[in-house]
Amino acid sequence: MSAGGTLAALPEFAPNKATFGRAQTFPLRLGWLPKACGLARENGDFAADELIAEWGVGKNMVTSIRHWAALAGVVAFDGTKAALTPLGEFVFGAKGVDPYLEDDATLWLLHWQMASRPDLFTAGFWFFNRFFKPSFTEQEAAKEMAEKMKAAGVKGGEDAGKRDIGVVLRMYCRRGKNHNEESLETPFPGLGLITYDDAVKEYRADPDRRETLPPGVVGYAAAQLLQAEEGPIAVRADSANPERAVLEYAFRLDGDSLLEKLDSFCAKMPIFQLQQVGGVWQLSGNGIPPAKQLLELAYAN
Repeated sequence: MSAGGTLAALPEFAPNKATFGRAQTFPLRLGWLPKACGLARENGDFAADELIAEWGVGKNMVTSIRHWAALAGVVAFDGTKAALTPLGEFVFGAKGVDPYLEDDATLWLLHWQMASRPDLFTAGFWFFNRFFKPSFTEQEAAKEMAEKMKAAGVKGGEDAGKRDIGVVLRMYCRRGKNHNEESLETPFPGLGLITYDDAVKEYRADPDRRETLPPGVVGYAAAQLLQAEEGPIAVRADSANPERAVLEYAFRLDGDSLLEKLDSFCAKMPIFQLQQVGGVWQLSGNGIPPAKQLLELAYAN
């Protein structure tokens, strides 16, 4: 989001802007964003040496917290100086709607923010927008991403990319009795986007209804896509062009549930229209409302 509170256009995946290893192998933990936003509210200094002592964490973890706060779009950095973005102010500010990260709407919103940034979290973007297998092992996912990155002209990063796939899986999934302390400290497994079948030793990322996903969050994401595309967007996958259906894959929604959520969103925000054109479901809009208006709708319930 810009300083004026408008939606930021989504960056496209560009091989020369792929990034790996910025999370320093640490998944985003529950208290990190409220902690980072609390510091930003005070226009604090994100200098590692000071925070190591104040927060009781290592230098690599400070770097990771900074990465997740920037990736989530809630804190902006100028050198070591941190300041809340409009999104950060809306959610985690002094009068924020969810300062302690307790609302499912916030988790879904943060998921979208992180899964839609190929320039800051290439592995996360690739997994949720370009990886279409419903069942897989960690090795299979990492190998396929390495092959796709190489084909796209991304130089190096294979080992770091594999580590980042591991970060994604540990952040979004608890592996039954084999979960580690790290996975207990992240709230994202509760979204149910990735599960683990201990019987066959495979992960699953199946489409579902996503009952806890508010239509307003899907609408917020759709508005970003519309702004980036500057025209109607396809909202249902087809076998020939699966990459077009970003909303369906990013939220791992089944197609009918996606249409239901968008229909509900359009009913409350009639500036948007959902219609079938040439057999393809499309979403269009007569302009894009301010980001704050879209966010208020996402938290309306």
